[in-house]
This record gives sequence, C-alpha cells and structure tokens, in this order.
Amino acid sequence: MLEELYLQNFVIFSRGTLPFGAGLNVISGETGAGKSLLADALALALGARADAALIRSGCDRAVVKAVFSAPSSIIERLNALGVEIEDETLLFERHLRSGAAARMLLGGAPVSVAVAREIADRLLDLAAQNEHTRLYAENYQRELLDRFGKIDLSSYREIFQPAAALAKRIAAGDQDKMERQRERERVRYWLDKIAAFNFQPDDCLLAERIAALTHREQIAAAAATGVAALSDNENSVAAQIAGLIRQLSAAAAHSADLAAAKESLTTAQDALNAATRQLQNIELSEAADLDALIARDEELKTLLRALDCPNVAALPAVESEWQRRERELADDEFDAAAARQEFDRLWRELLTRGQEIRRRRIAAGEKLAAKVNRELRALEMPQAKFSVAARPFAEIEGEPTARMATVSASGLDAVAFMIAPNIGEPARALAQTASGGEAARTMLAIKTALAETQTAETLFFDEIDSGVGGRLGDVLGKKLRELAKSRQVIVITHLPQIAAYARRHLRVVKESERGQTMTRVEEMTGEARVEEIAQMINGAAATATTREQAREMLAAGENN
Repeated sequence: MLEELYLQNFVIFSRGTLPFGAGLNVISGETGAGKSLLADALALALGARADAALIRSGCDRAVVKAVFSAPSSIIERLNALGVEIEDETLLFERHLRSGAAARMLLGGAPVSVAVAREIADRLLDLAAQNEHTRLYAENYQRELLDRFGKIDLSSYREIFQPAAALAKRIAAGDQDKMERQRERERVRYWLDKIAAFNFQPDDCLLAERIAALTHREQIAAAAATGVAALSDNENSVAAQIAGLIRQLSAAAAHSADLAAAKESLTTAQDALNAATRQLQNIELSEAADLDALIARDEELKTLLRALDCPNVAALPAVESEWQRRERELADDEFDAAAARQEFDRLWRELLTRGQEIRRRRIAAGEKLAAKVNRELRALEMPQAKFSVAARPFAEIEGEPTARMATVSASGLDAVAFMIAPNIGEPARALAQTASGGEAARTMLAIKTALAETQTAETLFFDEIDSGVGGRLGDVLGKKLRELAKSRQVIVITHLPQIAAYARRHLRVVKESERGQTMTRVEEMTGEARVEEIAQMINGAAATATTREQAREMLAAGENN
C-alpha cells in the first residue's frame, strides 16, 4: 500500500506531502492546479524517465519520494537483489539535479531503474492519463490477457528465438555462400602471388644491393683511391707507419712511453692492413644485374602494399595468416540442408507450443469477457458486449522466413479487445467505438476484472472520469468504492460524485506567492470537505444549496 508521496521542488510544487490510507483515496482541485503532476511525480519516484525540466524554476535540484508498506514477498525479492530492508516500509527515492544524472534509491541504497520498476510493478498499477491510449494497443491487450490467464511465454520463446535466428541464417545462406566463395578466391589469389614471388631471405637486402649497383663506379674509384693511399707506393700511409715503427724500435727498449707508442702504431698498422684488404676485396656486381634487382624490388613493394604487410621481414608471418584464413573458410562451410532440417524440427515444436498458448488465450479471453461484461452491466452499460478476439492462425508452406513472418515472439495469434456498445452493432476494436465515457467505464471494468489476478495492492487512476457526467460519476464512484474494499485505490477526479465515496480526500491548491506559482496539498475533513465537494458540484463558490447537496453525497458515500 502507498502510504505517502513527498515532493520537493517538483515543477510547481515547492514542498508537499500526500498521506494515503487504505480503501478509496481521491485527489481533487481546480483545473490547472497540478493534480496530474502527482501521477507524474509518483511515476518518476518509481523509475519513470527523468528530465531536468521537472525541476522547479529557480532551483537546481528536485526530490520525489514514495513510501510503501511492502509484503514479505517483496522484501525477500529485494534481499535477493542485495537491497537490505529492515522492516516492511519501503522507500523509493528519485533525485534530480541540473546538469547531472538522476539518482534512483530504494531503501536508501542506490539501485538501477530496472530494479526499481520491477519492484514497483508488484506494488502499484498506475493508470495515468495515457492509459486509454495504451488500452487501445493490441500488444498491451495481449499483455493484460496473458496476465489474467497466467500464461507464461518462456517455453514458447525458447523455441522461437533459435527458429527465428536459423530462418535468417538460411535466408542468407545462398548470398553467404557466394560471398565466402569470393573470399576464398581472393585469399587463394594472394597466396599464389606470394608463392610466385618465391621470397628469399636475401630479399631483405634488395635496397642495399640496388644502392650499391647504382653507385658502382663511385665505389670502385673510392676503393682504388683508398688502396693507393694506404699501401701502393713507398709514400703510402702503411709504408710511413712501418718506417716509424722501425725508428722507434731501437729506443723503445729504454722508454716505456716509446714502447707504448710503438704498440699503438703496430695496432694502427694492423687496422690499415685490414682496411686495405677490405678495399681490395670489394666485389662489384655486374651492371646488368641492376634492372633485375629493381624489378624484383618493385614487385616486392607492390605485394607488401596489397597485403597490408608492414615490412619485408613480416611477409612470412602474413603468408601464414592467409593460409590459416583459407583453412577457416574451408572448414566453416554452411550446411543448408542440415539447417533446413533443423528448422523444420523447431517449427513443428513452435507450432505445438504456440497452439497450446492459443488454446489457453481463448479460454482466458472467454473468462475475462464474462467478468468484464458483468462489470459493464454494473457500470450501466447493460447492452454492451465485450469480447476478446484472437486472430485465426493458418500455417503456410514456404521458406523459413515466410513462415516465421506469420508468428511472433508473443505467440501465433494477435489479441484484440472488442466491444459492441449497443444491441445490433457489430463488435469493433475499442479504439474504433468507445466514446470518452465508454472508454473510462470499459477501462474500469477491465481493471476490476483483472484485479483478482494482479499482485499490485494499489491502483492509481488519473482522470478515470474523463468525459463522464454527474449521473455516471455516481456509478463510477460506487464501483471504485467496491474495488477499494480489496485493495487501495487512488483516484484523481473532478467529479464530486466520486469524491464523496472516498475514505480520504486530498485537495491540490494553486496559489501565487511573491511572484511565483505555488502548489500545496491539504487533506479535506469535516466542513472543509463539505465545502470542497460543494464547490466541485457547480465549479463555483459554494452556496447553501450546494453545501446541502454535498452533505447528502457524503452521507450516501458513507452508507455504501
């Protein structure tokens, strides 16, 4: 049961607390006072989409809180989710702040919006102003029917999901096969290119070899000059160093420094001899080899670019990866025949489970229709006939995708709530026939019929009396009071006939204070409640006549 709703800096509410009790609770107030904002605030507290625009003008944050008394099953579920609740009081909190993400708290602990909504759905059924629109949607109608009939789709969906995926895979099979063939041909083409190139380890030196051939004459001249300078005549560097060594040898025996110098010269002589041999042994390729080397280098560069290979040394590793891809393409061939055989097996099982769901829906639809029609008679629509239609299902032959198009994740049938408001009229979808008053009563009849199967102990109706006049308002009031005997019912209303049946009456008042619009909520009791209902009767200031009418309404409401 919802015990309290608290608002701070929410739209036009500066601060307010709404206390609720068991039975029927009503909220009244002038048009534009902000009554429907209370439904928005409650939805926000329970996990609805957050928007910084809901923060009161001139403030940087807003808070909405909803306090419930929760049954033990909810407490156990929360404990399983890691949310510790000390007693049976459960607090939902939503904190909005400009420029920051909204925070969702449950029992004082941060939780995801999904967790909050899961718990909230077990506590409260919120029929806001868009509920009529939702009630017209066939998907929502099916959801309500399945809830009423306790129809579980999990077993059906265990087959539907893999069947749908396999149907898509089969449909893509031919195209996929062509694409894989093209991929295999591409891989084989480049593997052949790599094999034809016949990579050799010395291909890593192609650039150096080309550079050497390009500067062949310059290298030869430099080598000859070097040999001549080092050793080819009596004035060469080698000859001069040899003579110097001989001159130092005689005196080196008497001087350690001279001996060290001689040793250094000897080392230099060895280095010069080695350099001379290197210059003499330089091998120059024939100039005719240059064109062949350049051609191979260009071929290699083209190959590396095509393969997106970073360098020559990485070419063997790239070749190995392409070979692996070729094996993968060969091993992962799609077996279309086996896939179709598996789909046929899944399809037969899907139809078996779907037909069982269909039978259960038809049975549940008949029971729901009987209950709703009883409620409609009580709501002074005795000639109306409500029914639940399930689209006939006809199995077709053909491709898997065509067959899957005839079913959905929700079963084999589409469900539609139908109504014939008057005798002799054909049954049509709710959206095509129901007027405002008929829609309100039909929704209330459906909600009442579903109440026995709903786990939510609180029903919240916003503008349930939309398009309803005073005479029907009394009928709705009685039905709401009756519904409130087994659960908490909260109604936002503009009809005094409904307000008079409430056990608790709250009024929303809009005022101007210091140039700002302020809205507050007050509980109506005693003469204040008489005055409020008297004003609701004719929408103007209360008179002696309307006050007397209000007292009569309240007395009638207490006796029902």
